[in-house]
Amino acid sequence: MLILAHISMLLLSVFFLSPSVHAQDFQPVVVSSSASAFKELQGLYILGGYTADKSVNSQTFMLDLSQSWDAVNPIVQKLPDGPLSWDMPSTLTADGQGWFALVNGTGYLYDIKNSTWSTVLHNNSKINSEMGLKAITDPETGMIYVPNGHIEKNQMSMLTVNLNTTKIGSVPMPSGFNTSSLYSAAWSASRKSMVFISESADSLYSYSTTDGWTHLNVTGDIPSPRVSSCLLPMNDDSKIVLFGGYSRTEHRSLNDIYVLDLASLVWTRGPNVDEANGRDSAACAISNDFFIVWGGISSNSTQDAAPSKVTIVYNLERSVWVSRYNTPAPIDANSHSRMLYQIGTVLGGVFGGIMFLGIIAYAIYHRRVPKPVQIYQNHYPASFDDYQTTYSYGYADSKTTLV
Repeated sequence: MLILAHISMLLLSVFFLSPSVHAQDFQPVVVSSSASAFKELQGLYILGGYTADKSVNSQTFMLDLSQSWDAVNPIVQKLPDGPLSWDMPSTLTADGQGWFALVNGTGYLYDIKNSTWSTVLHNNSKINSEMGLKAITDPETGMIYVPNGHIEKNQMSMLTVNLNTTKIGSVPMPSGFNTSSLYSAAWSASRKSMVFISESADSLYSYSTTDGWTHLNVTGDIPSPRVSSCLLPMNDDSKIVLFGGYSRTEHRSLNDIYVLDLASLVWTRGPNVDEANGRDSAACAISNDFFIVWGGISSNSTQDAAPSKVTIVYNLERSVWVSRYNTPAPIDANSHSRMLYQIGTVLGGVFGGIMFLGIIAYAIYHRRVPKPVQIYQNHYPASFDDYQTTYSYGYADSKTTLV
């Protein structure tokens, strides 16, 4: 039985504790100011960016969010190169099947299923080509919004893009916010509006087609002014996460993280990542309650500005920086069958041992306990009336006679 227990533990250890190992040939050039968008448990899509040797590239790849990996070696997948891009706006389409990028006044669409790029908006002088803009998709209508992305007669406004009709339009920006491109924005499904943060001290606004622009009065640990930060909705869309960015007053990349409850409008600050991993102009994603940061610039008092090679991961549920991104373990038909087979093997060994012990116990019991015997004493009479039977039942050393 002890041997069976050891075997069972060994089988369970092999099945549940075996580490995943992956090897990959493609390694992307580390950049800052890339165009990016993500889909939870699928991928963080990254296009172009600015390299350490001060060049702009067109590399396109996906940080795989469908598999677990260590932060020191994230799983990446090479995709077909897109247009040369540096700090250009991009967003996923409402159905999650396309990735829209606005580069130098031209709209491009990447078909995720077919891995192909196409031009969907030809160059238009009314599309602002300034760097630092952000694109946000309304998941219900499919409309794409780019704050300060429309320019006409030297006046900036919010660009709207309808991919179904390939038409563009414009919406006025709030007073005082129609000049800056260094802002952060995210869509909140719970509020059915876009959340917009500028560099000003009183910077939080929302936009919806029903209410227009609305100033949001927030409390709690309010973040300091910054540019080029990451702002993303959490998985259930009830909160948004703000990380990093660049402080023009402190002249460094910021290493702080905040969560805004969109119902109460209260900011909560999490623990800082170490100063060396402060980041601005990075590509970010949220998946399975993990906040992921790739690339971007790290600059502080001890190091010059340069693209960071370190991928960092924050566990939103536990409010702690971690060294690994994890996904929910998928159970497909094959793995499910293997699991049932291995569990069956373990249980079979256990039940087999129990049956074996039962047989031994039964044998010992019947060797120690005397067996019952039946003794028939028949008197064969001359006639039926004289018939008499003596029946003895009991153990060998006792007799009971019934007449």
